[in-house]
Amino acid sequence: MLPVDKKIEKKVVKVAKIPVIPPRPDLMNGHSDWSTDDWLQSIDPGGWASDEDKRAGLLEFELADEYWRGVYEEYLKNGGTLDFKQFMQEQNKTSSANG
Repeated sequence: MLPVDKKIEKKVVKVAKIPVIPPRPDLMNGHSDWSTDDWLQSIDPGGWASDEDKRAGLLEFELADEYWRGVYEEYLKNGGTLDFKQFMQEQNKTSSANG
C-alpha cells in the first residue's frame, strides 16, 4: 500500500470535441419521415449533391459563361477596352450597387 501522505497526481487529458450531428426527427412510431438525402443535407448542406445535381450546376455555369462571353463580345464591338476579367469585375460592382 502507498503511504497516506503521498499525493496522488491527476493527469489532465484533453479530449477533442466530437461534432454533434443533428438527429433525424422521428415520428411517433419511431421511424423517420426524412429520406437519407434530406438528413445528409441537414448535416452538410451542399456536400451531398447527387451526380445529376452536379451536372445541372455545371450546365448552369456553362450557360452563364456563354451569356457573359456574348455580352463581352458586344462590349468590345462597341469600343470597350477592358479585358474579360476586368469587365466581369465591373459587372459585379454594378450589380452590387443596384441591388
